[in-house]
Amino acid sequence: MRRWSVVLFIPLLASPGCWSAGGAAPVAGPATQATERQLASTYRAGPPGIDDDSDYDPPSPVLDTALYPFREIGKGMGEMFAWPAQAIEKLNGDTPRHAVLQMEDKNSADNRRNGLNRLLEWEYTHQPPYTKVYEGMASLDDDPTVRAAAIRACNRSRDHKATPVFVKALSDPNELVRLEAAKGLANLPDPNATGPLTALANNPDESRDVRIAATDALKYYRTLEVARVLSGLLADRDFSICWQARRSLVFLTHQDFAYDQGEWLAYFVGPQKPLG
Repeated sequence: MRRWSVVLFIPLLASPGCWSAGGAAPVAGPATQATERQLASTYRAGPPGIDDDSDYDPPSPVLDTALYPFREIGKGMGEMFAWPAQAIEKLNGDTPRHAVLQMEDKNSADNRRNGLNRLLEWEYTHQPPYTKVYEGMASLDDDPTVRAAAIRACNRSRDHKATPVFVKALSDPNELVRLEAAKGLANLPDPNATGPLTALANNPDESRDVRIAATDALKYYRTLEVARVLSGLLADRDFSICWQARRSLVFLTHQDFAYDQGEWLAYFVGPQKPLG
């Protein structure tokens, strides 16, 4: 039945002006190449180390110019084939308004979470006033899965004003909420997160995933205190924590002394004093 409904709608979709955005704001232009992580630090990268997120080699200007027409053609083709699917979704009731109504369903945590995740598919919902709603849900919702989804929404929206919510969520009783908060602070560092993140990373009773996320986030907090904590984690009984600590140290310093704590500590307090 659903297949026949799609076939019957094809002539309608072919008519000009049959599709409207349903109240949606225009999609923003291409995002800047610079990531939020790079903007959060004034540190200038040296030679890339192991797996340190800095080894991307952009295409040459000549190649970029030569490929530009093909990218535009691909973009146009994508838009041409996308709008029929969007029209069908609209006719089936899959609209931003429907997502908002789901998100506001006080009787169903599943609906709130699903509506929130669906609403994020429209790019204009990654900015105020929507982000203010996500912040409120991340702090106040009774269901931990909804709080976690709301924190992820703030993270996906790169909502800088949500970092106090992330910091507070690091002490949430639910593991999933703490995990999403640590991931958010990796993309949107906040100086107030240093203590809570180091506490999570150092806590042997914390879940592995949360400890790894906290250890990863610490690589954007360039202080001697953080470097010493990461050095201590190189001897953790869980090798996944050791590996992430080494990765974060390499990103932080662009040096690599493997898992030798003595070498790392000597480097931090040596004549160069890289971290002050």
